[in-house]
Amino acid sequence: MRWFPTLCLTLLAFCLGLIVGLRTKSGNSAPIFTNASTATVGSTTVRNKLADTSAPTATEPQDSWGVQARTFAELSNRKEGLIVRPVAGDKLDIGLVLMLGLTTDEWNRINRSILETRTQIEHLRLATAVSTLSKDGKKTIITLPPLANEVDPIYKSLISTLSTVLGPEKYNFFNKVAGDSLDQMYDNFGANEIIYEIANEPTANADGTKVYAYRRSSFASVGGAGSWSSSKAELGKIDDPLLRGFLPPK
Repeated sequence: MRWFPTLCLTLLAFCLGLIVGLRTKSGNSAPIFTNASTATVGSTTVRNKLADTSAPTATEPQDSWGVQARTFAELSNRKEGLIVRPVAGDKLDIGLVLMLGLTTDEWNRINRSILETRTQIEHLRLATAVSTLSKDGKKTIITLPPLANEVDPIYKSLISTLSTVLGPEKYNFFNKVAGDSLDQMYDNFGANEIIYEIANEPTANADGTKVYAYRRSSFASVGGAGSWSSSKAELGKIDDPLLRGFLPPK
């Protein structure tokens, strides 16, 4: 066993050398984690994603209305029964506004033109209206004859505003979506005959409020097809602009 002390000394020397070597290496090496935000790999600088707080690169705005248009076309091709009203409450329908990607200013310009269209048609209507009593004297009958060529400039003015604000591409799409429903606005732009019948005497509601019953009928000048609606309201709460000027006295 003479070789045993020699073996122990050899192993001890090896371990001491290994420890010294590791300490020397660790003293000269860079730390594993640093505060640097970049590191170089070959000739390429790679940004440390965890340290990158820069804003994302801006992208060009996309034409969102084109996406809406393609969606509408796809639904139409599938025959989903998609219905879009061009005008709701004297304003371009919000569905079309979103579909076309209109700005607030563009929407307001179109809405002003729509309101002006209705106002001008009403003025022409009221100028030709005729009021008579029913045979039994219980109703007032107001007849508004169909308008003819005098409404053409009004219609052309609205179309001009739509085509100018929307531009050729969006205006063509608008026509496809709206179909002939635009021409049917305001009783076919005044082409229909309108007849109002309103009771001359009120009736009382359960709470004692006096209300007047009235009926509105609209007849197409071509084909004679018509529609009607009836309602009851207090005199001051009848909001039909064509009827207000012919209300019986309180």
